[in-house]
Amino acid sequence: MGLDSVELVMAFEEAFEIQIEDDEAAKMLTPRDVIEYVLRRVGHSDSTGCLTQRAFNLLRKTLIQTTGLSRREIKPSASLNELVPKPERAQLREQFSAILCTHAFPEFVRPRFLVSALTGISLAVGIAIIAMMPMLLPWSGFGMALVLGGVGAALTGYASAAATWRQRTEFPSAIATVGDLSRWIMHHRRDPGATAAQRAWAREQVAGRVREIVIEHLDCAEAYREDARFIQDLGMD
Repeated sequence: MGLDSVELVMAFEEAFEIQIEDDEAAKMLTPRDVIEYVLRRVGHSDSTGCLTQRAFNLLRKTLIQTTGLSRREIKPSASLNELVPKPERAQLREQFSAILCTHAFPEFVRPRFLVSALTGISLAVGIAIIAMMPMLLPWSGFGMALVLGGVGAALTGYASAAATWRQRTEFPSAIATVGDLSRWIMHHRRDPGATAAQRAWAREQVAGRVREIVIEHLDCAEAYREDARFIQDLGMD
């Protein structure tokens, strides 16, 4: 077994602003494996990717804290509408705004089927008015019928929108996935990490930070060695 401690993996991700996939974590048997992996990753990151990764790590941490989702469930491709239960979305929107330090958060939208239904109803009302005009007002022309039909459709649409205001519970299509929301956070949050410039990590810096994190989480200062095995030697559950 490799590095399957969620807390340790997330600590490494946040410290080095990278993402560690589950299959890669499974291969990390010792701190040396972590160090070598980090060195490979930080040497090929650009500033944009760095900021996006910081935003993703922060969003994933927030989702875990507020929804109880597991780390493995929260992937960039995961659908937000599937991850976040509908009854909790309004409350989570407020929590996200506070935790992520954003002054504005993407507005929820109505479900597509509801939008289609409301559009159809508005058009049907407009067409009905146009069709009934010759019977109701024989003296009116086709132009007036079009105007009144348009007004009727618009008023119906406005009334329908007001009546379904509370039905705006879906994440918008432009922010449909965790990855989409991470990129939104990167562009809208004042400080999604630190600076946009990539940090340069020397091996001894990476090794020292890994050591600090492992000891902090596993309380294994005396047993720590780079080649020590997480489970057998360092006491990871």
